Amino acid sequence: MAKLPFEIVDVKRNVQQSRATNKSPVERFADQVQQQIDTYNNWVVAGMPDKLLVDGGEGKSKAVRMWWFQQGGVWFMSVKYGIAALDMGNGKSNVKCGEKHEDVLAVLSWLKDNADKEPVKGWVDAADAIASKRTRKRKEAKAE
Repeated sequence: MAKLPFEIVDVKRNVQQSRATNKSPVERFADQVQQQIDTYNNWVVAGMPDKLLVDGGEGKSKAVRMWWFQQGGVWFMSVKYGIAALDMGNGKSNVKCGEKHEDVLAVLSWLKDNADKEPVKGWVDAADAIASKRTRKRKEAKAE
């Protein structure tokens, strides 16, 4: 075999960094919401473009996944826990924020301020249980 210009290793990327810091599901959710608040503020400063690009490292830019969108003159938000939609009852994960883009920030702020209170805590705990179960199944399947 020819000499490769790189080394092949057996390492798994730690995709759940906040779990490694022993944060509770509610703390991880509050961190995610804070990231969206920061993204919202950067988006407003950038002039509310359709796509917000940020420094992705190594001189590359990457698009930020924003939770909010406008449809029919109304702002909505698809709330997430991790990469999955957060079920807020009856399988629904979208929130109607209002007619002004500032209403998006109001909803994000409310979610962050109430992350440790019901009903948000219940939504987050349920989503975390589903995510943990999915991760456990994946690990078991790989072990077989």
